[in-house]
Parts: sequence; C-alpha cells; structure tokens
Amino acid sequence: MPVPKKRKTKSQQGKRRAHIKVEEKELTECSQCGAAVRPHTVCSNCGYYRGEQVVKQEPAEGEAEPAEEEEEQKEGLSWEGLSRS
Repeated sequence: MPVPKKRKTKSQQGKRRAHIKVEEKELTECSQCGAAVRPHTVCSNCGYYRGEQVVKQEPAEGEAEPAEEEEEQKEGLSWEGLSRS
C-alpha cells in the first residue's frame, strides 16, 4: 500500500485546506411577506414564489375556514370512515 515518503508541513496542509470553510448562507427578502428566504426557493412563511402562490398554506389551529369545511361536506370528500380493512 502506498505511503507518503515525507510528512506535509503545516503550511502545505493549510494551503490545501484553504477552500474548506463554512460559508454564510445567502438570503433574500420574500416579495410577498418580507421574510428571509434562500434564493430560488418557495417561501415557507406564505407559500409564494416569484409573485405566485405555489403552496397553499394551511391556517393555524383555531383559524379554520368554515367555507372550505362546508364544501368538503357537500362534495362528500372526507377521510373519516375510510379504512383498508
């Protein structure tokens, strides 16, 4: 098995590792809500990307929208009562 003939000096070791470092994440501001977001990424706060809503955000607990619940009941779309057995 090959083994180096001579030990690398500390300066050579440091020069080799010069590019190995932790870089600060680049953040931009969401155009819709103003939250800090990584570039080219959907905002996790509001669900918008480039001015369009791509991900529908669910309302927080206690803020259920009654109109949507009524529509689901009318259409009969419910996960309750469905089972694989």
